[in-house]
Amino acid sequence: MLLAAAAVAGMVTLAACDGDAAATTPSSDAVAASSASSVADLPERSLAPADLARVVGDLPAPTNRWYSGLVFGPGPYSAFADPLSLTAVEGGIALGLPRVQVTADLIAGAAARDITLQVDGAVGLPAASAADPVGATLDFRGGEGSTVLQASIAKGWPAITLTAPADASVTLSSPATVASDGTATLVIGATTYVLVTDGGTVDGTTLTLPEGATAQPGGGAR
Repeated sequence: MLLAAAAVAGMVTLAACDGDAAATTPSSDAVAASSASSVADLPERSLAPADLARVVGDLPAPTNRWYSGLVFGPGPYSAFADPLSLTAVEGGIALGLPRVQVTADLIAGAAARDITLQVDGAVGLPAASAADPVGATLDFRGGEGSTVLQASIAKGWPAITLTAPADASVTLSSPATVASDGTATLVIGATTYVLVTDGGTVDGTTLTLPEGATAQPGGGAR
């Protein structure tokens, strides 16, 4: 009888403990309300706005690529295609062969703007219309949004390819010398660049590309 009484007492005590636990456990609604209140009480800090990528159509933003700087940010940024450096500028693009400086503490070469290509009628910085891990196609667009000229770039390629979807004209920052075979060269300091065209013409600082024509500036050599 004593054992039975002890067992009954234990069951009563356990039931009482279970009842107290149920009474003090908050409901899921109460937890959610408390969490929302805690989040609302957190301090707010204003950070720099995220720069949207300049892309054409629904092309995914080309993040974490060697050329990402050309299509992100509000100002002219550079990318290193090796061996050339490329810099997006208003209405065009600049290219050059970086001059590597070697010191006891640093080996570096800043982007070079040896030749700047200003696309007539283009406004703003270029936008990417195609992109992959190796390279991209940059569109230079007019004020109404139509593509005036395209530039194809690739890692390890010592030139860029300009393609004219319609008649286009490009102003070079330095005059070119045209050989009898139509090959144009630009000498910038100790560096010589070559400009070849397929269907286009070069006259001094003017590169003219009819619809469908292409040109390849690059190949800097010292």
